[in-house]
Amino acid sequence: MDQIFKMRLIIDIGNTLVKYAVFDNCEIVYFEKSKDLKNSIITNIVNQYSINSSIVSSVRDEVQIHLDHDTLYLSNNTKLPFL
Repeated sequence: MDQIFKMRLIIDIGNTLVKYAVFDNCEIVYFEKSKDLKNSIITNIVNQYSINSSIVSSVRDEVQIHLDHDTLYLSNNTKLPFL
């Protein structure tokens, strides 16, 4: 049986750093951090990996990153619990 690989991009926008990670199922295959949100990093990740979905979390102002796949946005306004 063929295994289905789900590549996920996770972007955590904190007060000090922005962290980018790509998960292949449960394994981290890419990690990078920067002081500011950088579209160039996101573009490189999307071009390098077959991303199926993303999670963008932010403690800063509401952030909307436009990606060509399902994206879940989390902030201090996110109603919990969510399913």
